[in-house]
Amino acid sequence: MKTESIALSLIQPNDGQIPGLPRNPRSWSVRELARLKKSIADTPEMLELRPPIVYEYEGHYIAIGGNMRLSVLKETEGITSVPCIVLSPDTPLRKLKEIAIKDNAKFGDWDYDALADEWSDFDLRDYGINDFTDPQDEPQGDGNASPVDDRKVIEIELAPDEFLFVSGKFRDMGETPEAAVLKVLGL
Repeated sequence: MKTESIALSLIQPNDGQIPGLPRNPRSWSVRELARLKKSIADTPEMLELRPPIVYEYEGHYIAIGGNMRLSVLKETEGITSVPCIVLSPDTPLRKLKEIAIKDNAKFGDWDYDALADEWSDFDLRDYGINDFTDPQDEPQGDGNASPVDDRKVIEIELAPDEFLFVSGKFRDMGETPEAAVLKVLGL
């Protein structure tokens, strides 16, 4: 393993071109790409602190980790190369698969109270913490609400056009998204 600067033109996304290595299992929305592009522009040092992981294959480099970052960088004017961790040519296929999954895995949970109390000077959604809602953004109740400490979250990822459609339906129902879903389900 070594770190070197590689021309973006030589790096391909993992589309399954290495026999036995499935394509990158992640997808992302236009909105997430825009957030990542802003994040990279605001803190370009992160590219050196957490470089994409690549594997040389047939004269190109295949992104094993960092496919989303590379997608953004290829669309960013003025960036022609990026520091990458280059995996050894003798890296076993099973290890490539393991690295691809683990690079995208999310271990642990956020302490939302700590985020709200101690990190409120950052817009955490711009930093990729998509499920954070600042309590100051939440509507205030009448104080008679029951505790919701055991509440569970269901997250649905939608394409931009689907999001607009669903948001419009919620507005038409005159409900919050949560209330509208419960109403549709008959709960």
